[in-house]
Amino acid sequence: MAETPETADAALTGSGAVWIKGYYSLNPRARSVGENAHPVYGGYLSVELKGRQNEVLWSYLVTPRRYGPDAISRNLAGQIAKKLAEAVAH
Repeated sequence: MAETPETADAALTGSGAVWIKGYYSLNPRARSVGENAHPVYGGYLSVELKGRQNEVLWSYLVTPRRYGPDAISRNLAGQIAKKLAEAVAH
C-alpha cells in the first residue's frame, strides 16, 4: 500500500451508472406502472488501471447479469473484482 497517491505504482479509476430500463409485471393484463410493477434495471461499470506515467495497464467494462436495485451494484462490482483479480494474477 502506498503512503501517498504519488508513490503508488498504479491507480484504479472508474465510472458507472444504473438506471431503470422499464417495468415488468406478473399480471399479463397490467398496462400501466402500478403497485404490482417491478423495475428492470440497466447499467454499466467501467474501470481503468493506470501506471505512474498515466499509461493504461488494464481496463474493463461490465454490464449487469441480474436486475434489482441492490443486486445490480453488487453484480457489477463483483464482475470487476473478479476480472481485476484474474488480470493481476497473470
